[in-house]
Amino acid sequence: MRDLSGCVASRIYWLAGFARSDGRRDGCDALIIFFVVPDRPVHIPNVPSSSSGGLRDIFGDRRFWRLAPLSTMCISTAWAVQGLWAGPWLADVDGLPRASVVLHLFVMAVTLSTAALLLGIGADRLRTRGIQTQTILGCGALLFVAAESLLILDVRFASYASWAVVAGMGAGTVLSYSILAKYFPKEIAGRANAALNVFHIGGAFVLQEVIGWIINRWPAHGGHYPAIAYKAALALMIVLQVIAIIWFAQFDQKLQTFVARVIGRWGSNRIITVSSSRSIGEG
Repeated sequence: MRDLSGCVASRIYWLAGFARSDGRRDGCDALIIFFVVPDRPVHIPNVPSSSSGGLRDIFGDRRFWRLAPLSTMCISTAWAVQGLWAGPWLADVDGLPRASVVLHLFVMAVTLSTAALLLGIGADRLRTRGIQTQTILGCGALLFVAAESLLILDVRFASYASWAVVAGMGAGTVLSYSILAKYFPKEIAGRANAALNVFHIGGAFVLQEVIGWIINRWPAHGGHYPAIAYKAALALMIVLQVIAIIWFAQFDQKLQTFVARVIGRWGSNRIITVSSSRSIGEG
């Protein structure tokens, strides 16, 4: 055993020495290449003046302001809720024990991690079928609003699914960046993405504060706020998101048709429900 350990030690020592000598040799080679080999001239393409502008050109583009409100309200709300208010909601509104709260948050984390990949793959396949990324983002926003509405309505059997949709919307940046890549040339597409991301991150902080301010309008009892406080805050987010969806849909005929169908079905269902309840009451 002692001979074996000695052999292994000697082998490791030899490998370490070889690595050190090899590292010194690589360093010398790098220095020789740096000082001896001439630099290759770099060709910088002439960028047209129309695409060489900075943030002024991006913020001056109407298409950016078509996308920014919807992307900000949906993605920032998802980040704000998942980052700060999902746990308190699950504990105060749903009354879940700590283990269930942690499990919900785990599902949200996994969903957020995988949603970007799934959204990217799904958007590519849908584009081959003639469905534009703008329409996909608009439909995703409608699904996001529906999930938030289920949370407000205390639809407990869809709790995990609703929270997963909220988390998945946080990966909607994949769609927003893809849309901007079509709006702007590649020379400033990165700046456009950065500009939109400023709204995303800044909006998340602002919405976290707004949600907290609304919740604090109600007194806490034993460190817990009433359910109406959380629901009022989320209801305000939904109103702003719906306004952003309407603004965004003005520029997309397919999305306008889809939204009209959704509203029409919802309205007809409401009429049927009201008529049925009146018939039952008269009977």
